[in-house]
Amino acid sequence: MSVGNDRQRQQQWGVSPPVSLSKPSAKDIAAAEVMKEVLADEAPEANDEERQLHRTVFELMSRLVSEWGREYAFSAGFEEADCHCQLMAIGSARLGLQDPSSDIDCVVVAGHKVPRDAFFNLFPVKLSERNDINNLNPVPQAAVPVIKMKCMDVDVDVLFCGLAHPLDGPLLDPSDDNLLCDMDDKSTRSINGVRVSDAIKACVPNFDHFLGALRMIRAWARRRGIYSNALGYLGGVSWAILVARVCQLFPNMGPSQLVVRFFRVYSRWNWDPSEGAVVLCHSEQRSGDGFQHHKVWCPPPKRTTMDQPTVAAASPMAVITPAYPSMNSTFGVTSMTMETLKRELERGASIISTKGVDSSSRASWESLIEPLHFFQYDQGGYKQFLQIEIGGASELSHKSAEGLVNSKLKPLLLRKMPEAVPEDSSKVPYRAWTGAMPIEDPCREYPYCSALFVGLSIPVGMDLRPAVREFMERLGIELATQMPEYKAGGMFDVRVRHVPSASLPDSVRSVTCKRKAAVLPDDAANDDATKRVRLT
Repeated sequence: MSVGNDRQRQQQWGVSPPVSLSKPSAKDIAAAEVMKEVLADEAPEANDEERQLHRTVFELMSRLVSEWGREYAFSAGFEEADCHCQLMAIGSARLGLQDPSSDIDCVVVAGHKVPRDAFFNLFPVKLSERNDINNLNPVPQAAVPVIKMKCMDVDVDVLFCGLAHPLDGPLLDPSDDNLLCDMDDKSTRSINGVRVSDAIKACVPNFDHFLGALRMIRAWARRRGIYSNALGYLGGVSWAILVARVCQLFPNMGPSQLVVRFFRVYSRWNWDPSEGAVVLCHSEQRSGDGFQHHKVWCPPPKRTTMDQPTVAAASPMAVITPAYPSMNSTFGVTSMTMETLKRELERGASIISTKGVDSSSRASWESLIEPLHFFQYDQGGYKQFLQIEIGGASELSHKSAEGLVNSKLKPLLLRKMPEAVPEDSSKVPYRAWTGAMPIEDPCREYPYCSALFVGLSIPVGMDLRPAVREFMERLGIELATQMPEYKAGGMFDVRVRHVPSASLPDSVRSVTCKRKAAVLPDDAANDDATKRVRLT
């Protein structure tokens, strides 16, 4: 990645010249203050006490990682320097974005003598000895292997990156591409959590303005139910790249102006990946031994009217990571979630006019981040739902199954639903609610139970049973493969049922992307239960 010398930086950030070099007016500065006040009320940052807790947890995890590296070296007969391990923050934490409910995402970078299997088999044993760590759940078979846990009541995700060479002391420059020489794909994906965050920082002209705008966009995306990689929307990295690109196009503007331009730009964007990929810098392909297996994203060839669609269609959008090897961070977006994203961007643009926001009023900002009323049919929500219930005998088995079901909802169910013209043209036929909600087990078999929801706007009489049946069968295979100890012991169960809006308990009907659900009372069981879903 090359950003150029200081003079070039003043003239151009990114891959094209700026659209405007305008600076904030007094009105723009006042508008930014109003936006900041709204965020403080509606989506506050972590306070000093919460930040200190996060620092304490990270320092503890860092110490435990270093201790484990030394212990492993001794037990395996290696030199201590050959098994040096270092913990590094990734994602939002590395960018300095923390809210009261933030988890801690981090990666262990280890020297070449520390194999991944040893880390995932032995490090959890060390963690399990501590009273301040619980809900310990290693997931070594994931595409990006992770150890999930709670430490001092803070959710922590720990990834692993094994270097192909010794780690002699602290890793001072994670941006050095040579680190990736001979590194396998799982480790590359893990360390790129660090490298992408650092590259985004290097690609924006004013980091404070970038953070101010990103906070508003994150709050908007969460409130509108489109902040989720797993369900085919966008995750934190994608939203950060989109905001960073707007910062490059308008390098001198303040946070409120950048938010206005964000909606103005992306509500009109040509999202065809062959023409409209969002990139922050020119991507490079490394040559030489040790780099050939790293695949750099490249745009697909332009389609003509004579081209036949491929069997496995590519993602309908491309937001490219700025660190080698560049990847499409929106690879999981589907045509249906793309339609939802477009509608939400257009809604945002209609609220935040191109003339800017009235600095004397909070109304536009509050309207922008008004929560999605997913369950409130009389306020534009859905009328019919699929309710995917996950029951667990223990908190750990429940959370583990819930995470796996959530990750499989898009590939195993949403992608298999029959095509349909929406009953209500203002909605897409199928839209998943981001996140599980606690409920009481309708069958009263499990003390821990939650539900995922898919809103339905499809013609009356459409039979969804084949899609749901296939989902349950394939999900059963995934659960048995990835969680055999739980499946064999009957530690959890998954059911699917059809729930009309009128039958939702009051506590669910009142839930928005702002309000969380309380544990719900038992609601009437629907006879069309597991694997038997049909709208009539």
